[in-house]
Amino acid sequence: MNNNIRLHHLRAMTSGPALHTNHAYPIAEKQAYKFLRLSQCEEPDDIVEAIADLPRIRINLRNGLPVSGAADWTGRYWQILINGDDAPVRQRFSLAHEFKHIIDHPFVKADHYNTAPDGERQDHIESVCDYFAGCLLMPRPWLKRAWAGGTQDIGELARTFSVSRQAMKVRLDQTGLRPPTRRHTFGPGVSKGSRSPSRRFPYMRALPLTRPPMLQSLTIAGTTETWPNYRHGG
Repeated sequence: MNNNIRLHHLRAMTSGPALHTNHAYPIAEKQAYKFLRLSQCEEPDDIVEAIADLPRIRINLRNGLPVSGAADWTGRYWQILINGDDAPVRQRFSLAHEFKHIIDHPFVKADHYNTAPDGERQDHIESVCDYFAGCLLMPRPWLKRAWAGGTQDIGELARTFSVSRQAMKVRLDQTGLRPPTRRHTFGPGVSKGSRSPSRRFPYMRALPLTRPPMLQSLTIAGTTETWPNYRHGG
């Protein structure tokens, strides 16, 4: 994998004075795919390691957290705390969610999300972070290739991508691989006239899929530091 990727490569994809509600989701998807491409992730088990290898980012598992994940700038590096009591699939999703909070940090401070209706701004931010996590852990081209290859059972797909069954259900709805069974609280819908992912994201190659390892399989630094500020609860 390539460890030369920097956060500014992803932040540069955000343009304009504000992230309109309808624009934030496609930007998030493109950021996820650009990260996969620049970090040379070739299968799902590369994704967590690619985030952990980023400079000035440290990941710690912590039991007893009141939230699933949290991210904060210490003045020297970004620290991501993941709830050690959560299931491994939830830990992976929380890590990807918090990673998006880090990417968007300069724009949130600059009120780039102020186009969301009054009272819904924070919900919109969390929704976009959830959508990014789904795009990163279950890339549309990889998922569609697995589906076309005959893997259409939700449980089997969830195990292949190491996500929860519910996360897989939502992503299948988002990608149009199955008719939506209910309205979800995050992510855009998929129109029948949307272009194929291979045309929209030509740099996403068909890559082999294997079941990824759990988050604990990485060497994640332990810490005895206190965590005074839970900024995100994704």
